[in-house]
Amino acid sequence: MWHKYIVSMNAKSTPQSVLHQIAQIQRLERGTVSVIRQGPDGAYYNHQCYEEGRNVSRYVPLEQVAEVKEGIDGYRRFQELVQQYVQLMVEKTRAQREAGLKKAPTPEILAGHITENVVNLFQELAEVLGRNASGGTPDYWGRAMRQLVRNAADLAAIARVPTQPGSYLRR
Repeated sequence: MWHKYIVSMNAKSTPQSVLHQIAQIQRLERGTVSVIRQGPDGAYYNHQCYEEGRNVSRYVPLEQVAEVKEGIDGYRRFQELVQQYVQLMVEKTRAQREAGLKKAPTPEILAGHITENVVNLFQELAEVLGRNASGGTPDYWGRAMRQLVRNAADLAAIARVPTQPGSYLRR
């Protein structure tokens, strides 16, 4: 079983491909199947598993043994794939975090986001003015409009992001 896990990891799996493999598992069953005794017509089988902290045993008719074993194999495969998925997501999370620490957003990127924020802010201002014209409490809309203008001014001030010492980006 351990070998299959290593081979899967070396195949450069993605989190999505692992989830796809998990979705392909059709049967899941915990526990083990074992022969409890031999009878005149063949073996008698027992399925053992833990449920709610207790060991539970069930008789398994011969014609259902293969199905129960398939479910147990499916559960083992499920556990392997979940471990693989977790490992891939941990690696991805760490890589994203490291990339974020190594690579700060450029001033151009920051300015682009700020520009969009200012555009959205003025769009809201226009909507507020439209609501004010159509009725409502003038005091409320006046305060809302003043706050939006303050926010726009703050964003405009932030938009002066230095690209090099002594220079500024202007949009």
